[in-house]
Amino acid sequence: MFTDAHQGLALALVLHLAWAPSGRLAENRRRRLHWSQYASVMAQERADACKAVLEALGRDRPQLPYAYVTLRYHFTDSRRRDVDGLVQRSKVLLDALVSTGILPDDGPEHLRGLYIPAATTGESDGVVVELWSES
Repeated sequence: MFTDAHQGLALALVLHLAWAPSGRLAENRRRRLHWSQYASVMAQERADACKAVLEALGRDRPQLPYAYVTLRYHFTDSRRRDVDGLVQRSKVLLDALVSTGILPDDGPEHLRGLYIPAATTGESDGVVVELWSES
């Protein structure tokens, strides 16, 4: 949960995604790629994230004018992951929320806050997406 800014908000949507960012592009490897190769890899990441969001939504397609987003990552291995690495990998997931129509844009007027707690160890790789809005 957020801090005091979270008060007065209600949980609008929870998505349990059996998707985790692949990490195919570590920072050093990304720098070595040609821009077209990087664009191709990122397009595949965005497509995978959109597919996971659509599968989690089912027939429901809620549209929120704005939201505070919490991303709770869990991985099967116990490797330590820095939060800044998770933030970097969250870009494609936020883009998927926009592409699927849940949020109109990922700008500050629509994405009012982003909270990413430290990753936990779970039974499968995935992420829980919580979208909070006014009640």
